[in-house]
This record gives sequence, C-alpha cells and structure tokens, in this order.
Amino acid sequence: MRRVHPWIAFACALSASGCRDGLSPFEMDPATPDTAGIVHLTYSAADDLYPAWSADGQSVIYTANAFPGSPPGRGLLYSIPRAGGRAELVFPDLQGVGESGSRWLGSSSPGKDGRVAFMDLDVIVADQPVVNADCRIQDPILVFGLLFVRTPGETGDVFDDPATGVTFPGPDVSQLSGSTGPFVSHTYPVQQRFLDTGVLDARASWSPDGVLVFSNGLSLITWPPGESQHRIQGVTDAASPAWSPDGEWIAYTRVERGDSTTQICTRTAGKNVISYLRTGYEAPRTVIALVKPDGTQRIDLHDGTEPAWSPDGHWIYYHTNNRIERIPAEGGTSVPVPDTQGGWWPAVSPDGERLAFMRRQGGLRNWDIWVVPLPR
Repeated sequence: MRRVHPWIAFACALSASGCRDGLSPFEMDPATPDTAGIVHLTYSAADDLYPAWSADGQSVIYTANAFPGSPPGRGLLYSIPRAGGRAELVFPDLQGVGESGSRWLGSSSPGKDGRVAFMDLDVIVADQPVVNADCRIQDPILVFGLLFVRTPGETGDVFDDPATGVTFPGPDVSQLSGSTGPFVSHTYPVQQRFLDTGVLDARASWSPDGVLVFSNGLSLITWPPGESQHRIQGVTDAASPAWSPDGEWIAYTRVERGDSTTQICTRTAGKNVISYLRTGYEAPRTVIALVKPDGTQRIDLHDGTEPAWSPDGHWIYYHTNNRIERIPAEGGTSVPVPDTQGGWWPAVSPDGERLAFMRRQGGLRNWDIWVVPLPR
C-alpha cells in the first residue's frame, strides 16, 4: 500500500484554462439569469462540491478537484460571488502558486466571525493489488483528517492554527507500516459512499457560541477550537451534522447499518500471499434525525441526507428523492424546493433567500454548484 499525503509537491501555475463547455471555471454562462433567478454558479471540468455560504452571504465557498491550469490536488477551497464571477482560492498561502505542497481539503464551514473550519484529508490508495476474483468488497481508504480553523487572509504556519484530529474507523492502518498482514478492515456505509461517489459526509458545523460538531463517519463529535473533543453519547452511524441556529439541536444523517458480509481477499507480493479480511455493510436507509447536543431526545424526521437549517430555525433542507426538499423542524410534510432536481448538499444563505447546492447537469459526471431562490 502507499499513502497519498496532502503535502505532495507541485509546480503548476494558476490559470483559467481547460474547462468543459468552453467556459472558464471563473465565468458565468452569459445566459444565466441575474441573482433573482437560477444561477449555474461553477463550470469547472472537475468536481465542485460542498457549497457553504460566507458569513456575509455575498459568496459561496466550495471544494474543487484540480482541473487543467489549477494547482494539483483533490481538494482546493474556492470562493465565488453568489451571482457568479471569478473564483479565488480561500487560502492561497496554503494552496496557491509556489507553495511547497498541495492539500486535499474537504468541506468547509464558515463561522459568523469569519473563521472557516475545513478538513485536511489523508487517504490510503492501493497499489493495484491482484486479488482473488471472488473478492467484491472494497477496502476503505479514508484514514485520518485534521480539522483546522483559519481566517482567510491569515499568513503563517497552518499548524499554529487551532486543529483537532479526526480518525475515520474502518481501514487497517497497519498497511501503512509495511506489514504483510493479514489486514482486517470494515467498509462502513460512509466509507463506501466515499469510494463510490467521492462525496465526504464528515463536514463540520458551528454552534451559535462557536463550538464545532463534526462526524468521523460513525460518531458525532463536538470540539470547541483549541480545547478537547467530546463524543456525543448514544449516537452511532451518524454523518453530515448541522447545528440549529439557536444551538438547541443538531440535525444529522442517520445511516441505518444493515446486514454485513465478510470476505477473505488475497494478493501475491513476491513470495508472500497477503490476506485481507474485509467486511462490508448494507445501508438500506438514510434518515434525517435530530438530537440534543448532550445526546438526548433523538428524533427521526424523514428519509434523506445532508440536512441544512434555515436561518430562523423553522425549516430543515435536505437531499431526498433525487432533489432538495424541506420539512418543518418540528416535523410535518416534506415539500420539494423548485428547480433543485438532481440536487445534493443544500446550503441556505444567511438571509434565508437563496439555496446553494451541487448537482450533475445534462448527464455529465462532474458536480457543479447552483444557486436558486427559495420560496417565501
């Protein structure tokens, strides 16, 4: 096995070339309506993921995979005006031209004070091992992350910023040490989704008083930056948490874990036969759930994923039925949001008037960011 580390050196210059449909990733489609209508916000040739609103609501921050002309990397944090325009790196001192390495930055969470929480990821990638033909369970690759808090425009060593480690359960990390095994791994549903789609369900969310909640793919964990982590008791198989505006609730995706299958996979390495004992899990259902920050009063609302609150705390927006819908936070009827077919990962603007989300368009595999007006 080898490790793909976020500090791989690069020497590419940033430019606005190499984009699909003949458009720069920093240009709006000339036919896009103004900010009162639907805005197709990004056009990168690579995936544009995890939209989040800046504190002032004037821009959308998102993660982009590298595209021709950009710094290389699986996760570059960009900010783009809400009506479209030129995208800029959020942390050019970390990911810009001339830096000594690249980082795979996961979903971001801007706080009201301007600070941005973001995940710096480490993964394992197999060196194309030859395994027995009946092995169907994939090895999980999410291993470790660092959740950082940093203000755009800051300079200095990122390791001087508040940070906390995030360990993703599932992989057998002894693969990193050169061990010959046998290796035992568990491909939990969130790990499987990351393998299948490249979408990471481990975003962080700010409470009104500046505490972060995040997921490691199984548990919900709170972290006041600069202090110790605290695992929310009694909550399992939880992903994509979102703190309510009043701080009283945390919405999250509860991934029901179904039946498991275990297989022994082998590969030949020289004279050695290396064994992999892999367990995979079915995920028959995902549910939008609520829990108090102390782990009490757990409530299921509706089938779906990736909850996001309205600023007044009345609505919860989420992905379900291959679109974005919303449901009252106290429960009730789920209502589709117009013009969000195919939408994932909703994010509501601070004024409650706009919804950003990601979707694939016209059969393309790549994700773009869109913005639509919300119904009154």
